[in-house]
Amino acid sequence: MASVLLKKKTKAFIRICRPWWLLVYLPIFLGSMFITRTSIPPYDITILGIIALILGKSGASAINDFFDYDIDKESHPERAIPSGILNRKEVFVFASILTLISLLLAITISFRISKIKVFLVVLSCFVTAFLHFGKIKRLQIPMISVVGTASLAGIVSLGGYVIGNDSVAVGLLLFAMVFIWDLAHDTCSSIRDEKGDNIGGVLTPSNLFGAKVSSQLSLAFFFISYFLAFLLGYLTQLGMAYYLILLISGGFCLIRFIYLLKDQNNYNKAFTALSIYMATLFIAVCVIKISVFIE
Repeated sequence: MASVLLKKKTKAFIRICRPWWLLVYLPIFLGSMFITRTSIPPYDITILGIIALILGKSGASAINDFFDYDIDKESHPERAIPSGILNRKEVFVFASILTLISLLLAITISFRISKIKVFLVVLSCFVTAFLHFGKIKRLQIPMISVVGTASLAGIVSLGGYVIGNDSVAVGLLLFAMVFIWDLAHDTCSSIRDEKGDNIGGVLTPSNLFGAKVSSQLSLAFFFISYFLAFLLGYLTQLGMAYYLILLISGGFCLIRFIYLLKDQNNYNKAFTALSIYMATLFIAVCVIKISVFIE
């Protein structure tokens, strides 16, 4: 019986980290790190950065579940806390440990490359996560929920960028592109979570404007981010391969949005397409830059 319970808890701790999100955030982090470099960063720094990202993102996901347990009772009853597999204290301790280790790794990276801004960016990410999930998203401020979550996504790209690059213009453009992409992503997901967010008093786009307007707003955010992606390719001279991937992945996303605009119950189609689009784009950046590194 004890072994069965331990197995259930272990699986719950893994699920609460949302490991599938690393398929999106890891390419964003690495692509941002490589984007203006002409040589690959030191291997130890790259590996430490990846570990810090994995632990930090997992900790942020866990702390989100800690604070959103009441919302999840309605929107995601299968999650660890609402289902009773884990209690809130266990989740909080787990999230705190992951966060602390990630911060220590950020300090190590900062000393290793003599850039205190790496630590400051990572620290700002965790402060934003705790404030956002704990208090800010529950304030009666329209759209604050999606803005806060999008800020975290933007900081991930900025964290990767400051490790290996120095151009302020490209760094700000990267942040803006990922931030607005996540606005599209979370505006779309607000359609799915509308009932739970209502219970939690969170003023998401779907609660404010309805599912139809939210789908249109999500598409508008996507187009803005898409334009910034073209501008990023121009400033960093990524070449025709980047633009080809951008056109194909963007076209796939647009087709999925057509389904969403016709029927808002198709939110998962657009939601998934947005994730695939951003992951594909930054994987392309990684491949293009690695090919430059090895020449």
